[in-house]
Amino acid sequence: MAFLGIANIIMGIIQCLSCFGLPMGILTIIAGAALISARSALSQMKSVDPTMGLFLAKLRTYMVIMSIFFLISLLMLVAAIIFYASFLPTLIQQAGGHIPR
Repeated sequence: MAFLGIANIIMGIIQCLSCFGLPMGILTIIAGAALISARSALSQMKSVDPTMGLFLAKLRTYMVIMSIFFLISLLMLVAAIIFYASFLPTLIQQAGGHIPR
């Protein structure tokens, strides 16, 4: 839960860097902060009702899937940046050494 909370906060900050992403960025930061505080509240529980076992198991599955999704998205972003950066010198060379406008 902490990993996803921190990841949400970081992604929210990145989204807030653009004017169009500001509303979603703020909501993402709030969601990340709520997730971190939910984790700390859950860790302070001394005992859990046995009927909550299924809920917590499903919540754990959700968190694992979302963490994997976040890591895959991050890897795809890095791959896209590397792919774009590999074509940038060729594009500049074809433009006669000047960046096209």
